Amino acid sequence: MERFVHQLKSALEVLPGEDAHELMMPRKRAESVRQLRRDNDFRESAVAIILFEKQRQLHFTLIQRPNYNGAHSGQVAFPGGKQDKTDVSLIHTAKRESREEIGVREEDLNEVGALTPIYIPVSKFKVSPFIFWWEGSYEFVADEREVDEILVVPLRDLLEEHRIKKSQFKVGGGITLKDIPFFDLADKRVWGATAIILSEFRAVLQHLSL
Repeated sequence: MERFVHQLKSALEVLPGEDAHELMMPRKRAESVRQLRRDNDFRESAVAIILFEKQRQLHFTLIQRPNYNGAHSGQVAFPGGKQDKTDVSLIHTAKRESREEIGVREEDLNEVGALTPIYIPVSKFKVSPFIFWWEGSYEFVADEREVDEILVVPLRDLLEEHRIKKSQFKVGGGITLKDIPFFDLADKRVWGATAIILSEFRAVLQHLSL
């Protein structure tokens, strides 16, 4: 796995950025760069893409949020959240949130690199995705308040073309979004910001040997 991590670090030096985001972006959603010029009252947040070896294969984690009265109710996401005033950096935010949400010790997360930040207009969060290699050998523990389910996904699944689909999604206010792209992973529909981030990660991985 050491060879893979080294290759991934090198691949992350030049990112495909919003060209890769476009594949999983709803048609009416503008690029993050354009939206950030318009909205200057956004909040910073960070998420963690946690890579690890299981049964001699590479995997990563996703979580399913519980149902609540909010914009991202029930959605599949990465461990992560908003930056606290006590966080010394956004990397620290991603690590702290991973500890709080799925029980991963911060010292067991080794930074590999970062992907292109994206902006979520509905919640006004700028999200910075960080990739970590996890050295732990213990079980994940879901926070009962913030996580309904922890999903362990084989990394190879992300590269399979048939995983990319389109469907309609019901959101708040009785609104139905149509023809929304999503990844079919771990028997879940992964869409929105998480799918956009995964799209860039997938573009990076396509140049590597898994």
